[in-house]
Parts: sequence; structure tokens; C-alpha cells
Amino acid sequence: MKYCSGSVVSADGTVVTHRVIGDGATPVVLVHGGMQAAQNFARLADMLGSRYTAYIPDRRGRRPEVPAGEGYGLAREAEDLDALMRTVEARRVFGLSSGAIIALYTAIQYAGIEKLALYEPPLTLDGADPAKWFPRFEHAMATSGPAAGMVEVLKGTGDRSPLMLVPRWVLTPLLRIALEKDAKQHPSGDIPLLGLIPTMRLDGVLQRESVTLVNPRIGELRSEVLLLGGEKSAHPLRLGLEALARRLPNAGRVELKGTGHTAADNRGVPHRVARLLGDFFAG
Repeated sequence: MKYCSGSVVSADGTVVTHRVIGDGATPVVLVHGGMQAAQNFARLADMLGSRYTAYIPDRRGRRPEVPAGEGYGLAREAEDLDALMRTVEARRVFGLSSGAIIALYTAIQYAGIEKLALYEPPLTLDGADPAKWFPRFEHAMATSGPAAGMVEVLKGTGDRSPLMLVPRWVLTPLLRIALEKDAKQHPSGDIPLLGLIPTMRLDGVLQRESVTLVNPRIGELRSEVLLLGGEKSAHPLRLGLEALARRLPNAGRVELKGTGHTAADNRGVPHRVARLLGDFFAG
């Protein structure tokens, strides 16, 4: 997928990079989730490209030249997103998973987001605990490495499917082989999945901070909101989205049948997400 590269300087002086795809008149920002980078929204951006110009940041901590930095958390991520939005004069934002937490917090903290589309932010609300898996991820990373860590991510956040029944001792060596193959074959400019798995610790920080920084302030949100989710997504993610919908009674709500949490990813059904975003952002 052809793209241009750009960068903005955030409030703490960090230079955060992004990809630009499309030649539409209206700018939109797409904020990726965990174990992802800008590359994962290439197809989604391309499908929006005739109507919009999509700006997709590589969130800090993804690329070696852009470390997470001291004091990493929601405040830093929101500063990054706000800096990009002000630079490109964007007022429309889509966020997936932890990217949706960032987009939601930014919309509350700053006044720039007019239209906000959120795909299953992993919020701890009304008994939903979408980050219950995180301690097991940290332990697996420390004792067994990225393949075992990815297994815990899949077990904790993966869609409802037969894969969830496969034992860890079977999944881990298979994923280790797949990760090594991906590291050798990934396109130039992309970040291999092997390098993205450790960044899940950053997404864990965002989820923990959202309990005190986002949950009590949801009622302050003034953006027009579209809530998206997948029929096959993990139960805690669905619960969290339902809880958010109760707090935002005027928000639009769409459940995508036959798909799950990563519908917007290149390997998901980005054409279906693009259709919904295109219509929502057009108003």
C-alpha cells in the first residue's frame, strides 16, 4: 500500500511518526491498538482514501527511534494525538482497542474531536475486566519470551473461536515458528510482530490508568460518538462496550456480525469498518 511518511513534535519534545494514505478533502486520524502499528490500518485507510486523507500514527514505543519515554501513559498518548490533530486540522478520529481508550481520553481532555468512532475500548466498567489476562502476559514474557506472551494475549483478548481451546503448550511453539517467519518476510518499513508483542506492556498501562482518568469523566464527552464491536469478540470486551453505551445514550451503536475485535486490521474485514466510518465521518 502506497503511503507518505510524516511526523509531529509532541508536547514533551518527542517526534512521533505517522503514515498518510488517501487524497480526500477531509482529514481523519486512525489510532491503532495493541500489538499493532500504523501498518495494520493500511487497508482501512486505503478504503477511506477517495473521501478522506487518513493519518495513522505509529504510537510511541513502537519504533526504536521513538521510545515510550519517561512518564508514559494516557497523558503522553493524548498529547501525541492532539499534536497530530492540530497539525493536520483533523476533527474526526477512529480508535481500536487501546487506541480507542486514547481517542476517548483525548476527546475528553481536549476540545478538538467532533466525531469519535470507538471499537471496543478495553474499559473496566460495571464488572467488565478486559485486562484480567495481563499478569499472565507479563509472567510469560519474563519467563518464556514473546511467543508465550502472545499466547496470553490471544487467550485473554482473542475472539470466541475453536483456537481458544487449543492448549498453551501447543500454541506456543507454533507461534514461535510463525513469528520467526514473519520477522524475515515483513515488508520494508513495517515493524515485525516479534517487535510489537513486548509493547503490550504499554497498553496495559493505558488500561490501568483509564480506570481513574477516563471512567469518571465519560459524562464530560461532547463529541458525536459511534460505538463499534464484533459479534465474536471476547466477552469482557463486549461487556465493557455495553457499559460505555449506557453512559453515552446518544451514541450510535453497530455490532458487526460474524467478526470480532480486530475487524479494522488488514487481516480482518476493514472494508466493513470503512463503510461505517465513511458514512459516520461524512455528516
